[in-house]
Amino acid sequence: MRLAALTLAALGWVAPALFHPACAAPACNSHDLALLTDAQGGDFNGMSHAGTMLILHNSGKTACSLPTRPKIALTAADGRPVETRATRPAGGTGQAAGATIAVPPGGEAQASLRWVSGDVYDHGHCADAAALRLALPDGGLDTPIAAHLCGPSGQPAGIEQGDLVPRSGH
Repeated sequence: MRLAALTLAALGWVAPALFHPACAAPACNSHDLALLTDAQGGDFNGMSHAGTMLILHNSGKTACSLPTRPKIALTAADGRPVETRATRPAGGTGQAAGATIAVPPGGEAQASLRWVSGDVYDHGHCADAAALRLALPDGGLDTPIAAHLCGPSGQPAGIEQGDLVPRSGH
């Protein structure tokens, strides 16, 4: 299996690290990554929902690894946290807890983020987020985001967070 993973890596494919941890790429740090979002021309919008693609670009000189479900947090324009709860996409297979993805130098990984954007809940609540933070071992990365999130009364707004996967065609 290690040989297959190394062969795919040599051909430019990035796969979740399935080999021995000693062979895995070191954890990514903020100085090696660029974080951005891409709403993909509104493809996520409709039926009281919105979303974006979370994109991480490895600008470092070596491969590094990220958890397939990195921790994210949203903040309002005044810096207050926007309370959210991350969930897996319905029907998604998802990676095992603790799984990682290796991102080669110059490579990118992406994950979809979706949320309810319409005030569709009885006695629900909505909040506007202005920034997204991705947690990393050395702190994290921030990027602007314009997100209107709504949730049921007494619960945080839900964010359906897909696993990080290799981004092709960048």
